[in-house]
Amino acid sequence: MTRTSFIELVDKPSQQALSFDQDGATFRLSLQGVIDLDTERARLAKSLEAARKEAAALDKRLSNPQFIEKAKPEAVEKARSDHGEKTAEAERLRAALARLG
Repeated sequence: MTRTSFIELVDKPSQQALSFDQDGATFRLSLQGVIDLDTERARLAKSLEAARKEAAALDKRLSNPQFIEKAKPEAVEKARSDHGEKTAEAERLRAALARLG
């Protein structure tokens, strides 16, 4: 799945590594030569900002009593669903950024 050619146990892994916890252990997967971490951080940050912006716009719409009263129930439900999706996407992106350090 990761196209790993070998596994090496090291005391101090390189800075360019992805950390994750599994079954009480912390693993670091070296990304050196595989991915440009600065570019990936920038991409994730841009996507995170967009998701937060969309979630905030939907929150504002859902907080407006006139929207709730006048809009079709399907539109209100779609806005609620979209808000939940954007909020979850923002959290997923925030966690991905945190893992990259």
